[in-house]
Order: sequence, then structure tokens, then C-alpha cells
Amino acid sequence: MSELTRADLAAFRRDSYLVVPDLVPPDRVAQLREAFEEQAATWAAEIEVPLAEYLELVSQWTNVWEKNTAFDEQLRLPRAAAIAAELLDCDLVRVFHDHIIVKPPSGGQTIPWHRDLPNWPVAEARALSCWLALDDVPSDGGAMRFMPGAHREPVGPSIDFLHATKDWGDRFPRALTYRRTPSDAMRGTWMEYAVLVPQDLDGSEELPVVVFLHGGGDGPDCWDRAGLGERVLAAMADGTIPRAIVVVPEGNLGFWANWYDGTRNYEDFVLLELLPAVSRRYHTQACPEGCHVMGVSMGADGATRFLVHHPELFSSLTSISGPALDTDRRIAFASDRVFQIIIPTYHVFGPTRPRSRVERDDPYLLWRSPEDVSARIYLAWGTNDRAEVREGSEALHAHLTAAGIEHVAVEYDGAHAWRDWNAVILEALAVQLRE
Repeated sequence: MSELTRADLAAFRRDSYLVVPDLVPPDRVAQLREAFEEQAATWAAEIEVPLAEYLELVSQWTNVWEKNTAFDEQLRLPRAAAIAAELLDCDLVRVFHDHIIVKPPSGGQTIPWHRDLPNWPVAEARALSCWLALDDVPSDGGAMRFMPGAHREPVGPSIDFLHATKDWGDRFPRALTYRRTPSDAMRGTWMEYAVLVPQDLDGSEELPVVVFLHGGGDGPDCWDRAGLGERVLAAMADGTIPRAIVVVPEGNLGFWANWYDGTRNYEDFVLLELLPAVSRRYHTQACPEGCHVMGVSMGADGATRFLVHHPELFSSLTSISGPALDTDRRIAFASDRVFQIIIPTYHVFGPTRPRSRVERDDPYLLWRSPEDVSARIYLAWGTNDRAEVREGSEALHAHLTAAGIEHVAVEYDGAHAWRDWNAVILEALAVQLRE
């Protein structure tokens, strides 16, 4: 027997959401909250991070039912399945996955209006989420909001809500200068970038330029947030690091790629628009001798791809905590169902067949001898880095060594974090800019 009224069904079709009172009783919510806290403590212990630090940023997990019986039981709740089937006008529903998101009151950012559908690997818009809050949040405290009738609007590209550009105010010292520029490569979007300029720069001094690509979830302010800008300026002032212009573009969670669907072209924005503009503005040295590319995490993957696609532009590449993907690893990443929820991988990378589409980004295939790559390469990864980062970096190091390609490989004592990257970036700048 249906527990939804005709008015309920009409409201759902009109607004695209429906509030179901008492779907889960209070004691069950408390049980789920306790189960999550136990599970989060386990995850934090596995990577040797205090629980409070582990949960201080926006975080998300999927398929928790596989690890915790309380969430397994919740996922199989007959009442929720019956309501979902009725709303979708079908006999049975298939669960894609469960998805827990923690949004703490600090350490995160405003999530703009967005639609989930572009990130879902489904053929048609016949799907829904069963959303349950484990904590009470007042309406003025950052609570979830829904826009009635938004499902009737055309489905556009996914919106990057992990790092939407916004003005946070002066919450930390700023050593870099922040600017915005419209980008044809990004369909007229105003893109932000930050520039570090050595003290007492005058128009007669031609300096090298370093393009620094941030990781996923970061932005142009990553150097200042980490306190790195001040440290680099001090090192340039005392001669520890040669003087240079550093530009940190906005890359969102776009993997520094020209997207397959054509909606975003991060590589073209950086290399064809921003780099020439910065070079003209600050009278930097000519490429490739005076141009360097460097990145961390997602940015390290982008920096490597930049050199693969444009070997004529850069005299050095620095990859810090990068995945160093070969063709097989990149196909596995683009095909991963969990990543497809967080990242619109098909929109970014496109189909993984034919295999030759992916091979054109593979440094293992394109760098087979010293003649194939003239840029100086600096690889770094942490002793406590992510497993896939360690494995990929070690594999690329072994490949370059076997191919006779000179490079620097450093395994630093630390993890996949800015607190450890700062010292590595300082050392890498000193090495790459002095060659």
C-alpha cells in the first residue's frame, strides 16, 4: 500500500524534492551518528592523523556499507526503497552507492548552487538521492537548500564546487598579488591568478617565470595560505633561491586539461593566454630557457602533461606528490566509479577507447631516451604519501633511469600535505632555477 498521497507525488514532480517526515526514527539517527564517528576514527588512525584534524575539512566517503553494518542496514531500508520506487514510477530501484559528506563549520567554503546529475554515470535523469542529515543545522547555519523546479532547467556541465573562486578577505598574510582576467579558453569566464614578484623589481630586470599548478581543492591563494609566499620572497632576498616571477593560476578541479566536452580548456588558458600575458607584463625571460613548470598532486599531473604536450615551452619540470600516470593507470582512474561521482571524468578525459587517445598523454611511452625530453626533471614524493602517488612516482623514476634520462628524484620525509611540501618546493626552486 502506498504511503504517498497524490499531493506528495505532484509536489515531487513540481519541485524535484519531497520531505518525508520521520523516515528514520531519532534512535536510528543517533546509531548512525555513532557508527560514523567510530568509522572516522578508524580511517584517521590508518593514516596516523588526529581525528579532529582529519575532520576539519569538507570530506566525503562512498560505499561505507561495505565497512560498517549500521550503514549496511540503513542502505537496505525497505521503506526508503519503496518510496523511491514510487517517486520514480517503477517496480524496483537499484542502489548506486551510499555517500557520506562531512561539512564542518570551519575549514570549508560555501557550496554554490549545483546539480548532481552531470556527475552521475547514468543514461537518463531517472534517479534520485535519499538525503538524511545526521546533525541538526539551523537555517542560518549553512543548512542544505533546494531550489524548487530546478530539474526543469536544461542540464549543463558540472559545476566545480570544491574550489569556487571567492573573496575570503585577509585571513592570512598575502605575499602574492591577485588578479583576474577574462579567458576565451574558458568561454569568457573571469579566471583568477596570483603572482609573486621579487622585491625591488624594475623594468630592466628580465627574470625567469615559474608556472605553479595547484592541487585539487586548492586555488591561486595556496602559497599564501601555506605561508610559502613569504618564505620564497625571503629566500630570494638572501640569495638562497634565484629571483624569479611565480604565477599560480586558477585550476579548480579541472585537472589542468582541455576538457573533452569543450566546456573548459585549462591548458590553453594557462599556456596560450596567461603565460604570454604574464611574460609581457613582467618582461620575463624567453621560453623555453626562462620558463619552468611545477605542480603538486593534481598540479603535478598537469605540469607533466604540459611538458608532454609542449616540450618547446619549458626548461624544467617539477612534479611533487604527483600520480605519474601511465596509460593503464589513467584508464583505471577515468573509469573508477567512485571518482566519477566526485569528478566528471568523462567530461574531462572523454572515452578511454581507442587506447591511443590515452597514450598521447603517457610520458612512459613518449620519453624513451634523453633525446625525447630536454627539460630538467625533478620528482618528489613523501614517505607517507598516498600509495598511488608513491607507486607512480617510483615507477616514473625507474623508467627515467632505465631510459638514461637525467633527473632528480627525492623521497622526502612527510605526507601529501602543504606542511611537508613547503620545504620541498623551496629546495626544488633552488635546484631548477640555478641550472
